[in-house]
Amino acid sequence: MIVMNVRKICWEDVEKESLGEDKARKVLHTENMTIARIYLDKGSSVPEHKHENEQISWVIRGSIEVRINDQVFNVNTDESLVIPPDTPHFVRALEESEVVDSFSPPRKDWQTGQDSYLR
Repeated sequence: MIVMNVRKICWEDVEKESLGEDKARKVLHTENMTIARIYLDKGSSVPEHKHENEQISWVIRGSIEVRINDQVFNVNTDESLVIPPDTPHFVRALEESEVVDSFSPPRKDWQTGQDSYLR
């Protein structure tokens, strides 16, 4: 049996995109999802925003603070946070961090360059 549409991707080959002086990302888009490696300097932040996508954030190194309404979630190395669609959230890096963010459906705003809130 031949498996169609299978792709093997090496993260080292994915272009790292600067999002300003204190953050960067590497992104992969598929038909049904977006996955990104986000690199945050200590103290960097992502302003409050929301999107139609369900999001899972997995901290693979470091520590981040995520504020949703009046709740604050400190998410540390090897912990994840699930953020439902259309939920306003703010992120701040408590230390230098690397986070894998997965989104479903794919981030159309990232694909079309309509993600100025990140920059």
